[in-house]
Amino acid sequence: MLLTQSKEKFITDYVVLEENRGDSNLLPMVIDRHEEKYGSRPESVAADKGFCPDADTYEELAEQVDFLGVPRRTRDFGDAMMAVWQQWRAGIEGSISCLLILA
Repeated sequence: MLLTQSKEKFITDYVVLEENRGDSNLLPMVIDRHEEKYGSRPESVAADKGFCPDADTYEELAEQVDFLGVPRRTRDFGDAMMAVWQQWRAGIEGSISCLLILA
């Protein structure tokens, strides 16, 4: 299952994947689904390092949103803005845990 969450902690989308796909292939789908549902690209996207796509796709996605908070390498965590978005991103882990308990 793939969850997306707003900065206010509302789950805005979910996908039940029929087959196991690598996280690094999912980010374009997440952004496209957001645009389909809400009529515009998200302003910012934060995800863990596992969601980082190949370099060309990363650059393409970075042009589509104001800030792409997906680290490409460990040193990216030193960037102040990246650190803020990664702290926020960690919050979805609590939502996932809560949903697993309820399931």
